[in-house]
Amino acid sequence: RFMAFAVAFGSVANAEQLQRGLHVAISDKVRIPPASIDPTIKNYHWLDLVRGLYDAYDRGAETALLLDFNGN
Repeated sequence: RFMAFAVAFGSVANAEQLQRGLHVAISDKVRIPPASIDPTIKNYHWLDLVRGLYDAYDRGAETALLLDFNGN
């Protein structure tokens, strides 16, 4: 069996931010490596992204860019 659901695409930016762009901070929080969790399986684990967002907010940014353990 194959089961799927679809939702409308959402943006992390509102209309004003889409027009002017976002203030982005490169976070020192890193993405969870593929060796930890198989990236082909949706697991709803977003703690790395949430930590990166809080880091960005603390630095006055609106969103975060997370790097991997190699700095990519």
